Amino acid sequence: MDPERDRSFFRQILREFFDAEAIGQFVLGRFLSQATLQEIREYLELFENQYLHLFYFTSYRLKSLTIQSVQKIKDGDRAGWLVGSQISRFQGAPLTVGWVVLQTSEGLRIFDMQINGYSFKIQQREDYGA
Repeated sequence: MDPERDRSFFRQILREFFDAEAIGQFVLGRFLSQATLQEIREYLELFENQYLHLFYFTSYRLKSLTIQSVQKIKDGDRAGWLVGSQISRFQGAPLTVGWVVLQTSEGLRIFDMQINGYSFKIQQREDYGA
């Protein structure tokens, strides 16, 4: 196990499959209009690193992921899908995770995760706005 290689791998997954910039801008909410471009860039870099840290350390506790359902959704003017899944862990109860996947100019990207009914992006916005 090579931690640096693993972090690099997870960063690649994050950049390829998650719309981290859009999630970060959503989380910034009302503060987005008050920030300079430099502050936004710095924040988005820190936000990506936080996501990376979360997924990197969480991944080692996961046993399996099972896709249970896929349903079409609409988020504003963008079409997308809510992918329902069950994540088994080595310890603890399984997690029910909904992946909100939206069409972007770069293809399909994950825009939110709903873990046991709680929206990750909304929780982040509430945490940062407090």
